[in-house]
Amino acid sequence: AHIYRRQNGIIHQLGMLPENLNYDALELTPGSYSDKYSGENKTGDNRSWIFSSDAHFTDQIGKFSTRLMMESAGFSELKLALKNSEGRSVLGLKRN
Repeated sequence: AHIYRRQNGIIHQLGMLPENLNYDALELTPGSYSDKYSGENKTGDNRSWIFSSDAHFTDQIGKFSTRLMMESAGFSELKLALKNSEGRSVLGLKRN
């Protein structure tokens, strides 16, 4: 989910991110990206930020992406990476 999106973004709707919210990762897009996240890839409780281009036009595809450390491609590995578990992790933002 786009947490900062003006329409339907949880932070815009509630004014904050609830402390007890159950999530695997939080997504930032170019419209919500801030330099304050450039060196971070984790939230305060070790869950991850992910970054995406949220492309609506072909020239926007891949402008932002998330680098992951995984043993192989697959959903189980992605889940471990998002949890920064068992040697898998979210390495952070890549701007293209």
